[in-house]
Amino acid sequence: MTEEQGTYTVAGDVLTVIPKRSITTVKNREGVVLRTQNNALETTAYRWTLHYFAGLQETQLVLQTRAETNRDGAFASNDLFPHSYILGQKYHPEWKFD
Repeated sequence: MTEEQGTYTVAGDVLTVIPKRSITTVKNREGVVLRTQNNALETTAYRWTLHYFAGLQETQLVLQTRAETNRDGAFASNDLFPHSYILGQKYHPEWKFD
C-alpha cells in the first residue's frame, strides 16, 4: 500500500498533485508489516478530461502528463490519448482527506 500526503490544485483542466510525504508499506496476508520505504516525491501536473469510450459504453477519466510516474506506473496503451492514465468507473482508489 502506498500512502501519500500533500496538496493538490485544480486550474481549469489541469490537476496538480504536490506530495509532502510518500511511504510504501508491504504487509503479509496476516497484516504484519514486512517493510516500509520512503518514496521519491513527484509533483505532477495532469491534464484531465472525461471521455466516453463507445466500445466499452463507459465514460472514463483520462489523465495526461509528460512522463510516467512511480506513483501511477506505466501509461495506458491508447492511441487516442498518448502519455495518459485512464481510469474506468470500476477503479476505486481509497482517498482520505484530513
